[in-house]
Amino acid sequence: MFFVVDTDKIQDCDIFESNLNILKSYKYIVYLIIQNKNLEDELCFSCSKDMNSLLKGFYSLKSKTEFKAKIAKEKILLKN
Repeated sequence: MFFVVDTDKIQDCDIFESNLNILKSYKYIVYLIIQNKNLEDELCFSCSKDMNSLLKGFYSLKSKTEFKAKIAKEKILLKN
């Protein structure tokens, strides 16, 4: 199981740790991916692209605001 952890809003760490321990008890292998900036910056890093290339490559957009709105509505991300 993969989890992306958004570190700019750290709260309730005890609950998070407890949930991870529950998953481990089911013998799941848990991978944590620490997001230390925002989604767009992480995608730039992961895809080896600058922000303009990323925005154009995904939806031919020109702003981060448009990107966030568009990706939030993306249905394919909800599939397993």
